[in-house]
Amino acid sequence: MSHICDTPIPPKQIHLSTRHASGSLAGGKMSDVIWFLNDAIVIPNNVEILLSMETIQIPHSIHTFNTLNNTIKYSIGSVEFTENITVGNYQNTAFSKGEVINSLTGQPLGHNNFTFTLIPHQHKFKITASAAVTITSDWGLLGFSIGQTGTEITATRCYDLNGLSSLLLSSNFAVSNIDSIDTGVNNSILARVPITTAPGGTIFYQKTNEYQIVLQAHSIHRVNLRLTDDDLNLVNLNGLDWHITLNLMFRYIPDMIRPSSLDDLMHIQRQLTLHELNAHTKEAQKKASKKKRSK
Repeated sequence: MSHICDTPIPPKQIHLSTRHASGSLAGGKMSDVIWFLNDAIVIPNNVEILLSMETIQIPHSIHTFNTLNNTIKYSIGSVEFTENITVGNYQNTAFSKGEVINSLTGQPLGHNNFTFTLIPHQHKFKITASAAVTITSDWGLLGFSIGQTGTEITATRCYDLNGLSSLLLSSNFAVSNIDSIDTGVNNSILARVPITTAPGGTIFYQKTNEYQIVLQAHSIHRVNLRLTDDDLNLVNLNGLDWHITLNLMFRYIPDMIRPSSLDDLMHIQRQLTLHELNAHTKEAQKKASKKKRSK
């Protein structure tokens, strides 16, 4: 949605790079960053700020398997096993070739317990074991579900080795957007940034419409931006910097009539009607005066 900017305050752009940030609140993850402005932006109380994102450039240094999703659990008989997939990005053949390492033991994933095979044309994995295996945790991106058991188990879902399909950009600004986590008002999410490049590339966002967010603030002294997944977990950019340009425009806050009772509502209606009649009368008098002068 585009708004009419009717104040004498000129538009501003804020160009931010994490390289020049005042601090990273998530250490080397670089996904929770804060900047303190040397010259604060302050506007009158009858003016509001309209925010939009012009451009965003983020290095795709996010690992598909990371500390949030790399653990798998299963049992064989009464023995429980926990394995951690070494953090990183993998092709599907890396699992079937035994190239994925359990970081807890240094051995291939499922070593001596089971092997992975690919099911052609279905984008699913199958595990094969000499003794019955029971899946005791959701294997997430690999597609296996809790409760599956047997010596040959086919994943219930397709595998997804592409990782995240988008990022959520959140801030310290008070806004009134809605997220799907609780389908209620979220006071921080500014935008969803699609990921359309493979790991190692650059995630690029360019403004394509005139949508603007009304900020519930009359001053900006600091900017705190966060990059998260759909569950609002901070992503890990593994120490790499990213960049963003914010557009700020300004408009007078629209006047709002808020009657508190039916009598107030009727009074307002009468006042509006009287105002319209007066305006109509003045316009008619102007036309009559012009006709008289033309004679």
